[in-house]
Amino acid sequence: TEAIDSLKTDDTKINKELSCDIEYQPWNDTNPVGLLSCVIKNQPVTSNDFKIISTPTTLQAQEVKIENDKNVQFLPEKLSESFPKLMRLIARNLSLEDVPEDAFENSINLAVIDLSQNKLKSLNPNLFNDLSSLEELNLRGNDIEKLPENILNSQLVSLRRINLNDNKITKIDAKLF
Repeated sequence: TEAIDSLKTDDTKINKELSCDIEYQPWNDTNPVGLLSCVIKNQPVTSNDFKIISTPTTLQAQEVKIENDKNVQFLPEKLSESFPKLMRLIARNLSLEDVPEDAFENSINLAVIDLSQNKLKSLNPNLFNDLSSLEELNLRGNDIEKLPENILNSQLVSLRRINLNDNKITKIDAKLF
C-alpha cells in the first residue's frame, strides 16, 4: 500500500490519502493478472477544481474505485493525467450530480465506467468522446431524464453493455444506437 499525501485545489494543498493495492481481478478470464487498484476513501470531495497529484503508483494504476461515500460530489478533473493506464473507473453510490466534460479526456484504455447510484440528472453530450475501448457503461440508479442525441457516438465501437435502469428516462431515441 502506498499513500499519496495531498490533492491540489487552487494553490492550497489539502492532506488526503489515496491507497493503492494490488488486487486479483477475475473479470479478465483470458489473462487473469494482478491489477493495481487505487481506492479513494474517507475523503470529502465537495469541489470540482482539484486534481490528484501523480506518483509512480498512480501512473501504473489500472482501476480507480470511489464507493459508498455521500461526501463525494465531484470526480477529479482529467483522470488520465494521474491515471494514464486507467481501464476501470468505479464511482458508485456517491453524490455526483455532474461529470465534467473532460473527465475522461485521453482515457484511451478505459473499458469500464460505473457511475451507478449517484444523483446525475444529465450527461454532457461529449462526455464519452474518444472512448473507443469502452465496453461497459453503468448509469443505473441516477436521476437521468434524457440522453443527449449523440452521447453514444459512433466512436464507441467496443461498447457491449449499457445499464440505464432505475433512471427517469421515459423514452430512448432509436438514433442513439
